[in-house]
Amino acid sequence: MKKHVLFLSYYFPPQRAIAAVRTGAMARALVEADLKVTVVTIARELLVHNEGQALDLEDVLGSRINIIGTGHSWRNLVPGIVHTAPNNGLHWLIGGIFRRAVSFLSLDSEIGWRKHALAAVSAFKSGDVDIILSSGGPWISHQIAAKISKRLKSPYVLDYRDLWSGNPHTPVNWRLITRMEHTLYRGAAAVITVAPSMQDIHRELFGNHPNAIVVTNGYDKYDCDNRAPTAFQDFAIIYAGQFIPPVRIIDPLFMVIRRLMESQVSIPWGFHYYGMNVSYVQEAATRYGVQGKVHIHGHRTRREVLSAVKGSGLAVVVVSTAKVASPAEAGIMTGKIFEIIGLRTPYLIVAPQNADIRKIVETAGGGRAFCADEIGPMAQYIYHLMKGLPISYKTPEKYSWEHLGKNISDILIAIDRVSTATIDIKSASRDAGFAGHKDCFR
Repeated sequence: MKKHVLFLSYYFPPQRAIAAVRTGAMARALVEADLKVTVVTIARELLVHNEGQALDLEDVLGSRINIIGTGHSWRNLVPGIVHTAPNNGLHWLIGGIFRRAVSFLSLDSEIGWRKHALAAVSAFKSGDVDIILSSGGPWISHQIAAKISKRLKSPYVLDYRDLWSGNPHTPVNWRLITRMEHTLYRGAAAVITVAPSMQDIHRELFGNHPNAIVVTNGYDKYDCDNRAPTAFQDFAIIYAGQFIPPVRIIDPLFMVIRRLMESQVSIPWGFHYYGMNVSYVQEAATRYGVQGKVHIHGHRTRREVLSAVKGSGLAVVVVSTAKVASPAEAGIMTGKIFEIIGLRTPYLIVAPQNADIRKIVETAGGGRAFCADEIGPMAQYIYHLMKGLPISYKTPEKYSWEHLGKNISDILIAIDRVSTATIDIKSASRDAGFAGHKDCFR
């Protein structure tokens, strides 16, 4: 009989969130490994944006996957994710108060999903599920996994796409939260992180876990294959996504754009921004005097953005403008770089000297990484691309979810076979840049 994996994932296709690329690909890999998969996630009719992946998983996998869509309470805490009451007047005031309170208490804004996720699996009995997989954040998912695990007497595995405690962008303000995470971490049959530095933070906070492994983000071939490129009229330099001042800012890019303008490059070129930070980009363009070269496309669907990246001459990713990152920031593994790799577009990454993402560049090829103060070298690199400099990829397939997903399915099968005993990580996973035990990275 097939082993049954219960997969808890707040973000899941067809949500547009980059997290849904990882979780959707993980689910597909588990199904293709001949595991029975039940996914618990938000019902699609509640989603604000539900045009995420090019192919719907239920269309691709049919009856081989069971997706349970749940309700969601306290929707004013997550107005950009699920449909809410009108976010104005009294609703806006009350929602704002509660969002600030939740943030101060270091609680998940998605806390309203908890009772619905638990209700969705209330009919399961001991023996119905062989292993529970939770992908977070939100971290309420990990708490739900542990609660279900206790009731069903099934081991659980935690997948960390970001840091919970130790996160530099959303710090935990209460030691009680960190102690709770410590308990969840130690009770897990295995812990998956997306970067070695993230694993180092866990080790520092919680000690060694016998089954701690690294499986990076990746690209989904179903999204990238046969993608029609946007036909730009110039050499398009693309940035798609958000800026997060003061760490992830646009200033180095516009310094490079200004340098290119001063060099009077003869071929037509322009900087194209796709994302929600429209006013921020407009203000910065004016401040640097580069508005004549900046084209702002604003919010677009995932399909449009992927086509734009494929049709561009260069895709840019800003991880951090710091010269040297803290251990927590070094592990930031921006998901969009993997989609760029999957589309085989030349790229430029702005990242600290010690950022884990630089290892991706070395392994996959196809682009270069620079520190934020290397304005001249970045401008020269772009100029050479405009002149037709060939950029070769090395082993980008190592970051396809077709490859990475096999690591996760092998790990879950091994855990199920040995319960919570120490797994032979090297035999239960395959090399994927960082994939496998941390020692494979060093």
